[in-house]
Amino acid sequence: MVVCSLLLHIVAAAAAAGEQPNFLLIVADDLTWRDLGYEGNQEVHTPNLDRLCQESMHLSGMFTPATTCSPSRHALYTGLFPIRSGAYPNHTRVYDGTKSMFTLLKEAGYRVALQNKTHVGPPASFPFERIQGADDLTATEVFLRRDDAQPWLLVYASNDPHGPWTRGPKKRFDPAKLTVPSYLHDNQVTRNQLAAYYAEVSKLDNQVGALLKLLDDCGASDNTLVMFVSEQGSSFPYGGKWSVYDNGIRASTLVRWPGKVEPGSSSAALLQYVDVAPTFLEAAGVDPTQVDVHCPDARGASGFDGRSFLKVLTGQEQAFRDYVFAQHTNVGIHGFREPYPMRAVR
Repeated sequence: MVVCSLLLHIVAAAAAAGEQPNFLLIVADDLTWRDLGYEGNQEVHTPNLDRLCQESMHLSGMFTPATTCSPSRHALYTGLFPIRSGAYPNHTRVYDGTKSMFTLLKEAGYRVALQNKTHVGPPASFPFERIQGADDLTATEVFLRRDDAQPWLLVYASNDPHGPWTRGPKKRFDPAKLTVPSYLHDNQVTRNQLAAYYAEVSKLDNQVGALLKLLDDCGASDNTLVMFVSEQGSSFPYGGKWSVYDNGIRASTLVRWPGKVEPGSSSAALLQYVDVAPTFLEAAGVDPTQVDVHCPDARGASGFDGRSFLKVLTGQEQAFRDYVFAQHTNVGIHGFREPYPMRAVR
């Protein structure tokens, strides 16, 4: 009861001071970290994300603890490693009763929504308002404008550029003129697939541009913390999705927060997806070290696995973690039944 009262007091004080920001978390789908203009890829076309980078802190040391969609997203939304939360391997869910950042921010007075791809469960642990589809922002605008007095969390979970790469401007990329990465076999099939993948990266970039324009139109940009994450690597072979090499686990990440985060800045601090939920909670005025996620670990502790990196964002700290951890199994993927486990410490 003492802890609950303290949390309510902190949240109430933050709300009274007008300090609770909105949160827009943009999650790509199977996007290799290096396949973005601001990451040095000169062949993709990502003007909106490149502009967002100029307005943000570029976090070059962010990693996912798992390299399939469901475990990655569960870690991002819960602050827990998948092996602890139960959301491991792919196409699984957290243990009943587990609280996510949707639950916790809702308890802190936020409206919470997720648009498009879910891939998390059970619903009781993720009590978001569901907004269907990724390309029509009509319902998104209704959600943003519903109540100016109440802060909100919106997770925009795109399906792009997840395979089979059938969307986006097909004629923008000439397969014959592309530079095939050295770790891929250079043949016509690879070139055709790379062109289709880059087209879908462009589709994602268009979505990001539309979202940022909507924030401006709603007058919400100045009080919204925007985070973009590339999720995990693409499904090209040799060290992407389904592996724990850098192309699989490294996540290109941007954070824009006007007045709090220096535009055009960067940090190489080692971070993990499990650190995102605690960071959002602290930014909202809730002490993440006092949160009970209702999913105890082997020692009986029921707090986050992750820690808030708010001081990294505000420039008060340069270093954060000494290492990051990732794991993968092919169980639950394309009918595989025999485990092929991988683990990595970086």
